[in-house]
Amino acid sequence: LTTSDGAIVQGWASDAAGVTNTNAAPVDLSMPLGQTLAPSATTTMQMGGNLDAATPIGQAVVTAITVYDQLGTPMQVSASFTRTAANTWDFAVDTNGDATYEAAGSLSFDGTSGELLSANPTITMLAGAFPGAVTIDFGAPGGANSLAQFAGGTSVAAISQDGYGLGALQSFAIGQDGIVTGVFSNGRNRPLGQIALGTFTNPMGLEKAGGSLFRPTVNSGLANIGVAGQAGRGTLLGSTLEMSNVDLAREFTNLIIAQRGFQANSRVITA
Repeated sequence: LTTSDGAIVQGWASDAAGVTNTNAAPVDLSMPLGQTLAPSATTTMQMGGNLDAATPIGQAVVTAITVYDQLGTPMQVSASFTRTAANTWDFAVDTNGDATYEAAGSLSFDGTSGELLSANPTITMLAGAFPGAVTIDFGAPGGANSLAQFAGGTSVAAISQDGYGLGALQSFAIGQDGIVTGVFSNGRNRPLGQIALGTFTNPMGLEKAGGSLFRPTVNSGLANIGVAGQAGRGTLLGSTLEMSNVDLAREFTNLIIAQRGFQANSRVITA
């Protein structure tokens, strides 16, 4: 990570889990070409929407979602809802038609409010690369994304799941606190490091080094390195070009006054 002039930006690098130790000595910040984010197995699936209260008894509704094992292998999960009584549905899940991945349960709804009365069955992976059980969350009764039973059409669907495959670094962004966040191809973000910021006892004692850069001197004192936004340090603005801090109206006024003074003096000299 460098400035436009090639100066290396320093800070603290984050580990594989995205944790940054700002108490360590600052190092050169780098984002290696081809950096990857390891996959993560699915542990929770969220399902919501509506099951049509007018669905005939015995009829099934099927929806699907892609989940990932601990190696990042995508697997298609099919969830079926079969109406067995007025306010009762049987719920079943299988992955790739493999019986060792199956799970089943029963869902009950309030006949007046349409809200779900029972929730959170779990699908236990009996074989394969999954590290453990996958919890299927149908939402809190009455919630905006919770599963419900009303007349007027079926819209039940898998809303989300927390697993993801292997990702490659595509871009990065810098926050006000100096944290450099990487954006990966699998849609995930992870801190890559944090930019260090320094303050000086006597900023007026710094020596200009050109290109809006300064270097410390005996008069300025040593740099007090720390995190942006703390202990009197300012914050950072990423993807922003600093404008001039001059009061243009005042400067134009001073320019006019100086010009008229010059004109008056030139006339005196001419006379």
